[in-house]
Amino acid sequence: MSPVQAAVRQKAAASVLAAAVSYEAAKLADRNTAESCATHGLRLLPMVVEIFLGWGPSAKQVFKTLARATAERSGIPHSVATSQLYQAMGVRLQRANARAILSCTAASAASCSSRALATTSRTEAALLLCAVPAGGG
Repeated sequence: MSPVQAAVRQKAAASVLAAAVSYEAAKLADRNTAESCATHGLRLLPMVVEIFLGWGPSAKQVFKTLARATAERSGIPHSVATSQLYQAMGVRLQRANARAILSCTAASAASCSSRALATTSRTEAALLLCAVPAGGG
C-alpha cells in the first residue's frame, strides 16, 4: 500500500500509517471476507505493509505476539526478538517484491499486467509470513 496514492495522500500526510489503516479496513470489507471467516470461528487479520515498510496495526499486533512467544521460548530479550522479527520480515518482503518484479521480464512485459504483479506480490507476502523461522532470522 502506498501512502502517496491519490486516494489516501491527504490522510497519510496528516496521520502516520493512514494508508495501512485504510487498506486494512478495505481488506476486512472486501467480499465479506471478515464476516465469512467469523462464521467459521476464525478472525481475519489483514497483514498490510506500506510501501515504505510501515506495518499496519493488525500486523504489528501479530508480530508483537510472535516476538513475545519467541522471546519466552528462546530466552532472548523481547526487544531482540521483536527487532529480529521485523528485520527478517522486511528482508523477506523486499525479496518477494523483487521476485514479483523479476517475474515480469522484458520478454513478457507486454503480457504482464499490474494486476498480475499485485496478485503475485500478495501471494508472495502471504507465503513469506508462513516462512518465518522460529528464531525470527
